[in-house]
Amino acid sequence: MQRLISCLLIFLMVLVACGTAKKKTAVDERPKTTVRVDNRNWLDMTIYVLKGEQRVRLGQVTGLSAQTFTIPDFVLGALTVRFLADPVGGRGNPVSQEIAIQPGDHIELTIQP
Repeated sequence: MQRLISCLLIFLMVLVACGTAKKKTAVDERPKTTVRVDNRNWLDMTIYVLKGEQRVRLGQVTGLSAQTFTIPDFVLGALTVRFLADPVGGRGNPVSQEIAIQPGDHIELTIQP
């Protein structure tokens, strides 16, 4: 009887271990496309990616620091994109030139003072 209980416990442990294994999907295998923003300005900046007339918020980078953001996959369908840095509590909205990006690209932007 004790041997049967031991076998059942081992079976349950194996079953639980197999059930919690993460299955890889095509989405998991797709390379991340990122942009690293080096903010050399004193002001905090809210960073957007512009796809045509659509503006997608990536996040915020504080003054005199750097931050890396992941570009959403739905933005990658565009031939080119631009980036917008919106200063918090300041004037002006620096916009990058048009940049062609592909999945897996790593882009670096620098915001000057």
